[in-house]
Amino acid sequence: MPEEIRAVRPRLRQDAVFLRSDGGVYLRGGETAFFLRGRTAYRWVSTLCPYLDGGHTVAELCDGLGEAHRAAVVDVIGALLDRGFAVDARPAGEAGLDQAVLARFARQVAYLQHATSGDATGFAAVRAARVRVVGSGTWATAAAVALLRNGVGAVEVAGSGVDERALAAEVAAVAAGGVEATARVLPPGAAPARADVVVHFAEPGSLTGLPVSAADPTPLVPVVVRAGTAVLGPVAAGAEGPCWVCAQLRLASTSHPAEAADLWRELALGVPVRPGAPTSAVVADMLGTAAAFEAFRLLAGLPADTAGAVVQDLETLESTRQRVFPHPGCPRCGDAVRTVDAAEPAAAVDDEARYESLSALVGNRFGVFEWFTDDDLTQVPLKVAGLRAPSPNGLTAGTRELVAVDGTSVLLARIAVLEAAAVHYAGALPDRPDVLTGTADALAAAGHRVLRPSCLDTATGVSDDIDRWVRATSLKSGGTALVPLAAVYPMSAANAARVVEAVPVGAAAGPDADAVVARGLAGALAHRGLVATLRGRAAGLLDPEAEPAGDAVTALLKGFRHLGRAVRVLDLPAAAPAHAVVAHLAGPVEERPLWTIGYGWGRAAALEHALRDLLGTLQLHGDGRAADLGDGLAPDLDPRALVVGPAGARRPDADPAAALADPVGDALLVRTTTADLRAAGPLVSGVVLLSRPGDSERPPATVAVGTLHAD
Repeated sequence: MPEEIRAVRPRLRQDAVFLRSDGGVYLRGGETAFFLRGRTAYRWVSTLCPYLDGGHTVAELCDGLGEAHRAAVVDVIGALLDRGFAVDARPAGEAGLDQAVLARFARQVAYLQHATSGDATGFAAVRAARVRVVGSGTWATAAAVALLRNGVGAVEVAGSGVDERALAAEVAAVAAGGVEATARVLPPGAAPARADVVVHFAEPGSLTGLPVSAADPTPLVPVVVRAGTAVLGPVAAGAEGPCWVCAQLRLASTSHPAEAADLWRELALGVPVRPGAPTSAVVADMLGTAAAFEAFRLLAGLPADTAGAVVQDLETLESTRQRVFPHPGCPRCGDAVRTVDAAEPAAAVDDEARYESLSALVGNRFGVFEWFTDDDLTQVPLKVAGLRAPSPNGLTAGTRELVAVDGTSVLLARIAVLEAAAVHYAGALPDRPDVLTGTADALAAAGHRVLRPSCLDTATGVSDDIDRWVRATSLKSGGTALVPLAAVYPMSAANAARVVEAVPVGAAAGPDADAVVARGLAGALAHRGLVATLRGRAAGLLDPEAEPAGDAVTALLKGFRHLGRAVRVLDLPAAAPAHAVVAHLAGPVEERPLWTIGYGWGRAAALEHALRDLLGTLQLHGDGRAADLGDGLAPDLDPRALVVGPAGARRPDADPAAALADPVGDALLVRTTTADLRAAGPLVSGVVLLSRPGDSERPPATVAVGTLHAD
């Protein structure tokens, strides 16, 4: 027997199960599973398991066995240890814990060993900790008792109505086992001692007592009780987010507006809007114990069990747990959220893995987006995804129900609608920490390359007199330039003066920056082509039936014929080298026809884009649903007003490199991916801006070429 395994005290994980199978035994625990081969493997595992409780060394388990049997025991235990199905229970004795503590808190030590693959040293920190409980009555009493019962060395309670006899009884029970613990209730006005963790119960009328600032680095376990529900978490430590304010802001955007109004009214006035009946002792005990458990995990060095937050219905006792993302409007976490993440995704993933990752953004309580709304939608001829997307800028901004369509699968349609929602969300957050202020002349004199509004394709000509700028990267030279904040966030308050068109030109989202550049640049060129057509350049009338556009376009045209609708398609030649087409339905003269614009780097891709969105809009109308495909490039356009001429010669397909090879003008990328969006996985958003051909960057300035850091 190897010497290193003789003294091991194997303890089987509490979630381990095993099943007899042909040729061996199948074992599963948590998210891990493996198959142990051998004719007698099941017999050995079933015989050994009752003794794998940490109370016996491997040498003791093998005592009296023959050489072959000892080898079999060592092989089985070694396999269980190697794969994490069993842990070595010895570290508990090496954590500075005496035998009385180990005996009294054996279950807590065993839990830590289970959660950390055998390392129970974190329990020493639990024993040495001081926890402050803020709250009143049964809430605070239950939490304080649970903390003492699970090994915390010192507990102090700040609040009224605390059952001091219950605390004294728990201290006495701990002392009866030869273990020391202290508990005290702070007199009103007394200064609290330094605490390692604070558990804070905010009942109706006491929300103002919850800390909002990150100035106090003490970890906080918050419980907010309101309107028949209690929200436990998220646990916040130091400057790390999210915090309880983030959770309440997310909850406000997904709740009934009246509930949200009551919450913030209470927070502002410090009095409950609707004082409720006293909470039952059972509910208080449940929440107190749950909050104490979070504090225990935090002290022991385990990740918070509420990596998000738990919402508990105080009447039905139903609870749900969801991830919480830091909110850009939070006074504590907002700056970190609005700081644009310029890092690239670690690696490419397939569509299923990406969808699973991005779905973390969706949650009916704390999600960045609320929920998918496509369960009852007709999924023929196209696959349609719908998503409720609240604005990050408050309740008055409302919630949009965005849709996206795909010709092959709902999964791809959902990825597309998540990307559309990300564009909408990021475009509403111009208050980023890296905004530069100053006049164009002053910034140019300081050595910056400055592109005034009049230099951009989307300029309205209203004014060049702006003072808020953000860095952009030239896709041609790699250098940096300052562009108007209004041009990057044209749908937001940053463009209140309408110095650029209030349309999201060049805004895109995708799995990486390359996808954003390809989509955003094609979209910006499509806008250029549409504007040129509105100014009198003729659009080419295409016969989509005669276009060699592939099976996807053929299927879409078949869908229109099935619905008995005629489609007119116009090519926008000024979008070159990208391809852009306008597709609209023929209809009565007095009605504005449905229309869409499609773009891409080939005519087939542009046709498919436009026809897919148009057919999807028709399909949704058949279900009695509006089709919000996102903000359009010209929302008030009647396509029949466009000047139409014969189709010109078919242009070859291109790619972004062809557009960037044009020596006239520039194309610039500004990243807009906020930290909460990127936290879910491979999702990048940005805006591609085009400078006007022939326009100068007045006045001339020295170009500062460097590395883009924050945008």
